[in-house]
Amino acid sequence: MFKALRFPNCLDDISAALHYSAKPEAEYMILDRKARCYLFLKSWLLATKTFKEAVKGIELIEDVNKDLKEAFVGQIETNIGKIPTEEMIKVKSILKGY
Repeated sequence: MFKALRFPNCLDDISAALHYSAKPEAEYMILDRKARCYLFLKSWLLATKTFKEAVKGIELIEDVNKDLKEAFVGQIETNIGKIPTEEMIKVKSILKGY
């Protein structure tokens, strides 16, 4: 669903995956996908919150390669950087009025 850009459907699948997850240690990957859906849907607060949950999730796992963990966290930070701040949203809103 994600690759097909059907983000609401993807979020439904993600909810089911989290509910039926047999491997809670792998949920950080599911949370990352969920956050990216919110990012594409421009649900900025939910995206930020879910990205942070994904980071907490991977930090709890001890048997993940350190480089993989750092790359994952770096990717999350990059995605969070794509989220406009409230100030950016206000400026854009003001500029639309002109």
